[in-house]
Amino acid sequence: MVGACLSLRATESQSVSMVEKLHGAIAYEHKIRFMAPPTEHPSLKLLMKSVRRNLTQPRSPVTPLTLAHLEKLNQYLESLGPKADLVVWRTVWRLNIEYYTMCRFSEVNPLSTQDLTFCETPEPNFSILIKKSKTDQKGLGNTKNLYSVIGNRLLCPVNLTRRYLERLAEHKPEQSYVGNLQPRVRKCSILKMQVPLPNTVIGYSSCLEESKALMAQLGISGRFGEHSGRRGGATAAAANGATIAEVQSLGDWKSSDCANKYVEKSASRKEKISKLLYP
Repeated sequence: MVGACLSLRATESQSVSMVEKLHGAIAYEHKIRFMAPPTEHPSLKLLMKSVRRNLTQPRSPVTPLTLAHLEKLNQYLESLGPKADLVVWRTVWRLNIEYYTMCRFSEVNPLSTQDLTFCETPEPNFSILIKKSKTDQKGLGNTKNLYSVIGNRLLCPVNLTRRYLERLAEHKPEQSYVGNLQPRVRKCSILKMQVPLPNTVIGYSSCLEESKALMAQLGISGRFGEHSGRRGGATAAAANGATIAEVQSLGDWKSSDCANKYVEKSASRKEKISKLLYP
């Protein structure tokens, strides 16, 4: 009976995730009643293996961000001026940071103001402390340094970050903002503006929707996701001559195979990209 139910769900939905959900629900309902779950039967295990093999479709990689994309995003933010709401600020800042640091979404989203350290010498720069990463098995943490872009204010992560912090503290101009850098926001009817909730963090799905909506609004075509910045940074570094070890180190890839695909891809190009991560 259970096998027939799972087979019917697989036939109708043609989705592995839908079958997995039903499979998990059946197992859970039996376990909370202290009953042996039928999903442990060898025939059902064989059925699920067959479903995964036949319904799983290869995932197409997301489109990597480029400096042209970032310039368009930052130019749009600049054109809005004081009218730019916190959702746009949050999205544009996150995409820039993911590109320049090659960090994963899971590393950028938990960042708070305590993880930023600004320095003015020998030139304006700041460091980001990545406390947790799936490749940091010992939990030692990692520091990423970002520097000023000379001659192009729009693509300067230092300038963008400082302005973002000012925008987060706009509702309390007499105080510096302290809290999460990817906070949820609410509309304050009294101040007639969006106000960050510094002790909260926005979820992955919401960030993904905001990124896609902004790209569509600006007419930027492609399949963009929260991994686009990381891919874009790695692609740009490899295209400008970075070795496998350097790309692996910059992006904190545990395996050199992941970094190798970016280097091999760029080596086949006839012309190198004229700009580095920092133009």
